[in-house]
Amino acid sequence: MLLNQLVKINETALVANAVTFDLMEDRDKNLRLCQGFVFNYESDPKKINSTTVGVLRALRNSFHSPSEPNVHLMVQDYGKGKSHFALAVANFFQKPYDSEEVRGVLQQIEYVTSANSPILEDLKQYKQRGRNLVICLSGDKSIDLHKHFLKAVKITLEAEGIVSSLGQQICRLPLEYLENLTPEQRQEAEEYLSELGNPEGDIHTIIQLLRDDNYEVISLVKEISRKLTRTGIPLDFETNVDIEAILSNLITNLCTGTKPRFQGILILFDELYNYLQLWASDPVRAGSTALQNITNVCERFKGKIALLSLTQRRPGRVRPLKNDEDYNRLVSRLELLPSTYEPAASLELVLNGLLTQQEKTAAWQEFFSKWRSTLLATNTKIFQSRTANYYQNRNWTDEQFFRNVGVGCYPLHPLTSYLLCNLDFTQGRTAIQFVQEDVKRFIQEQAVENNGSLNLIYPVALVDAFESNFANPEANSEYSSLYSNYNNSATKVKASADADRNEMLVLKALLLFYASRGKLTKSDRERHEEILSLLTGLSAPAVRTALDKLCQIREVIFLNEADNTYSFFSSGFGIDELKRRIKEETGNKPAAISHGLRFANAQVEIHCQSYISNDTTPTQFIESNRLWSEDWRFQNKVFSVAKFKQALSSVQNIQSLDASGIVAYVIGETTEELLALKNEVSQLLEHSPIKRQVVVAMTSQPIEKLAQLLRENLVLEKKSFPEFDKAVSQLKQQYQKQIQDITSDIFKSCSYHCYIEDKIPPRDRNHLSPIVSAVLQELYPYAPPVERSDKMARKSTAGSEIIGYVSKRLLENDLRSIFPNKSYSTVVDIFMNSWRLLKTTSQHYSVVVPTHRNIKAAWDKISEITDLGDKPEQTVEIIKIWQTLSSPPYGHNEYTFTILFAAWLAYHHAEVILKGRFGIPQKKTDTVLIRTEPIKTWASTNVFDRPKVFVNTWIKNGKTFLIRRQPIAYPEVPSSLDWEQTQQFIQDIDNYLVNPPDPAKVSELKSKQN
Repeated sequence: MLLNQLVKINETALVANAVTFDLMEDRDKNLRLCQGFVFNYESDPKKINSTTVGVLRALRNSFHSPSEPNVHLMVQDYGKGKSHFALAVANFFQKPYDSEEVRGVLQQIEYVTSANSPILEDLKQYKQRGRNLVICLSGDKSIDLHKHFLKAVKITLEAEGIVSSLGQQICRLPLEYLENLTPEQRQEAEEYLSELGNPEGDIHTIIQLLRDDNYEVISLVKEISRKLTRTGIPLDFETNVDIEAILSNLITNLCTGTKPRFQGILILFDELYNYLQLWASDPVRAGSTALQNITNVCERFKGKIALLSLTQRRPGRVRPLKNDEDYNRLVSRLELLPSTYEPAASLELVLNGLLTQQEKTAAWQEFFSKWRSTLLATNTKIFQSRTANYYQNRNWTDEQFFRNVGVGCYPLHPLTSYLLCNLDFTQGRTAIQFVQEDVKRFIQEQAVENNGSLNLIYPVALVDAFESNFANPEANSEYSSLYSNYNNSATKVKASADADRNEMLVLKALLLFYASRGKLTKSDRERHEEILSLLTGLSAPAVRTALDKLCQIREVIFLNEADNTYSFFSSGFGIDELKRRIKEETGNKPAAISHGLRFANAQVEIHCQSYISNDTTPTQFIESNRLWSEDWRFQNKVFSVAKFKQALSSVQNIQSLDASGIVAYVIGETTEELLALKNEVSQLLEHSPIKRQVVVAMTSQPIEKLAQLLRENLVLEKKSFPEFDKAVSQLKQQYQKQIQDITSDIFKSCSYHCYIEDKIPPRDRNHLSPIVSAVLQELYPYAPPVERSDKMARKSTAGSEIIGYVSKRLLENDLRSIFPNKSYSTVVDIFMNSWRLLKTTSQHYSVVVPTHRNIKAAWDKISEITDLGDKPEQTVEIIKIWQTLSSPPYGHNEYTFTILFAAWLAYHHAEVILKGRFGIPQKKTDTVLIRTEPIKTWASTNVFDRPKVFVNTWIKNGKTFLIRRQPIAYPEVPSSLDWEQTQQFIQDIDNYLVNPPDPAKVSELKSKQN
């Protein structure tokens, strides 16, 4: 079955520019315009008046009943066919039912409704009853509406052969003028008429003609007035013409009675907006109350007269610079809510009117029954996902889109209709021409089905149809440039012996995709072939094959990775020509490993963000020990083979890091170099002083290819290739991608090595984080847990304040559960519940020997370092304690060390004192004395305020000591004392009170002391 059995083309349709009422005088043009106006129509009663069929129906109803609105306003933007519509309306109401003009209008209405449409039938019946007297006004020029109205009425009545109805009103003033001439003036007028040859007779004859309402002699009276006034300016007999009287007379004499000549009067006022702007600036010049007079008559003679004004903008939404109040009053007569229409200037509805589906035929019923679900699915996909919400923003529903586009524009694919209506260069005329030529040919030649699928006109057909529009630089330079890029690619493909049709279709689809300027919706993640498939009618795999060929073999397009789109090369120079030029520049120069290494070091930092990150986090180690991950990371760093070997022999490489260790990524120039290193890496680690803090990630792919690409990219970066235009940036993107891909492959090929490799479970040996975790667990088995609290992180300012506060309160034996804020309580809970270092009694915290394995080990280590043995006193540099606990196997940082050390001091306060600067200077000029004081006394200084300053300034940069002595026994009171024994007893009490091991006995001793 051929498509022409299902669809017919509206071959008389046309879209015309610069249409005015004057074209009604040209019979041939007027007829073509009537036969060619394409109406639009919506069957929904709520939306019908937003269509031109609905406006025409509303005008017809104005003559149906006095209860119907008869002052109408149609609002439509420039170039959307208002004036063409006005001309069609004028002909419809003015011409008889059997005229070609009326038949042409009715035929176009039938195209968009149906042969059995109630609206069409009502319009036909109305026309069969008679005609209307039509008066055509236009505000496109500066006009006095009184004069313009009178002229329009004259033209209308003369065309109808009517004189008497107008003459009485317009002949009165010139008649009074001649009758009131003085004898001298009359004599001079007679002489002037004689000079002219008395064309209408003498003054008496002219007076008689005016009394008989013959207004054709008024022009002669005006010439007489010009002569008599001697100013060269004739009198104006038309300014004060009574418009209301004229219209009332015409309605009474011509439109009423048992057999009226006309069904009513229709006044059409085109370009109303322009007239209102003139009126607002100078009402008198514009005709003063002329428009009000017309609306007055409309109000008095409802059912017999109607006014339709046509405007580009709603008058009520415009605020004039002058006469604002008068303007608003005038507009309120014209812009009435029930009868103000804004017909959608929808090219889709025009297309709908151009393509008539033969829905009443058996052939259509059979076709629609079979393919309805397919059409509906396609419609839904396009409406919801591909048109950038264009129709949703116009308040179209899915069903409307299906009716007007999916089915109404069949056999056009919905995307074809959408682009045809919305590409910037397509207009009504070009769209109609496309349908009447290209679509007509397709319908006449093509079958309904093609290989078992619907045979539709896909969007790529627009490329050939509108080739001149694409290629014309004067019409649109951006389109022209885009078409030039497309044409260059197409020319190269056509020149290939194995070029196929699919490649050309995909190139056309790419042209349309970019010509749509964002009107086609595609997400960045979606593959480009999905939407290109809709534009071509090819399957997605077929498009994929064509794209691969065009990109990888032909090299006439390239892939944008960022949004998964393919693009043309610019200016006709493809990437293949540019590559050849660059290879000529690089020649056979060897690629330098140093350049590759410099890039690799920089590239690791970038690449690792997406692949291995800047650092490696030992997740298992962190979780099992409840640590803060930032404090235990391994830094990723790239080394050449030679520099890696150097790094293994230097402790400084580790000491300079702000990390727990290094993941050393080793790259090599050649495969042989990498293999040689792999064979000796275990031995190198075994003899390295930093082996316990290094994990080796050894690549298995050499960087030879990477270095070559870098060299070519460097040429592209430094040299200028102006003739290649955008191809330069496109090749840069390709180089960047290739460099990125190769770099990624190099690091993905890594094998991992460490000094305890044999202890790593086989399942973890190819995973970096578990390996780093195992190395750290081996190194720091007594790492202090912090319950993964951010307040215990080394960079936490809040944590520093909390540690300082808690440490000083412990030294004073005054830590209570009333804290400055909740964070303090959270941190103290770690020391009490996790470390088990504190206990609480009646809201008072006191130190106990910790029972957590890791904390107990460090506690015992302090005790061991400061152990008296058999000595009465032991002096230990505090830096030794810090160095021991911050090193393996403990791994304390400034925060955990400070709180643990303060707690140990508080617990042993009766047997230890501290020696060092009694405070930390705030300025370089401050002087702080070195003092030896009991533990509690140090709480009054700023030494413990900030853990990092405590460790890095007070401990490391000053001579600080912990002095441990045997605890002083509680002084027993003898039964009797002489004077010397009393003095000694008092001294014993004083010594005991300095660091009393039992605070409960202090009050007892003080009472005895007194």
